Amino acid sequence: MLSIFPELLFLAPLAPFLLRVALAGVFGYAALRHFVSKREDGMRTLGFVAGWLHAFWMQPAGQSSLSGTDGNIGTSVGRWAFKVLWVVEAVIAIIFVLGAYTQLVALIGGIVAVEWMLSRRTRPVARGAAFLSLVMCLSLLLTGAGALAFDLPL
Repeated sequence: MLSIFPELLFLAPLAPFLLRVALAGVFGYAALRHFVSKREDGMRTLGFVAGWLHAFWMQPAGQSSLSGTDGNIGTSVGRWAFKVLWVVEAVIAIIFVLGAYTQLVALIGGIVAVEWMLSRRTRPVARGAAFLSLVMCLSLLLTGAGALAFDLPL
C-alpha cells in the first residue's frame, strides 16, 4: 500500500530519537522517585556514595557491613538493591539522552521495566507505563539509536 504522506518518510530516523528521549524521561523520573522516596523502615534513600560510606566505614566494631542494625541481612540488602536500582535508572536515562550503546542500554532498560512490572514495591510508575517502557526498549533494541546519537549503524 502506498504511503499517504511520502514526503514525511525522510523523518524516519527521528522516530528512535523520540523514543530515546521519552525513555530517558521515564527512567530519569523513576530514578528521581527512588532517590527521594521514603522507605517503609523510615530511612531516606541518601544515595549510593552515602550508603557506601555508612555501610563500610561507619559500622560499629564487630557488626557485619551487610547486616542491618538488628542483624537481619535482608533489610540491608534490600536497601542496597533499592539504591543500586536508582543508580541504574539514572545511568540508563543519561545514556539514552547521549545515544551511546543504545541497544545494550535498551536491553538493560527492558530488564528494569520487567522488574517494575513484577515488583510493586519498586514500581515508580503505573504498570501500563512500565509495559510501554518495555515495548519502547524492545523497539530501540531492534531499530537502533536513530538520529542525533553516538551509535552509528554498521
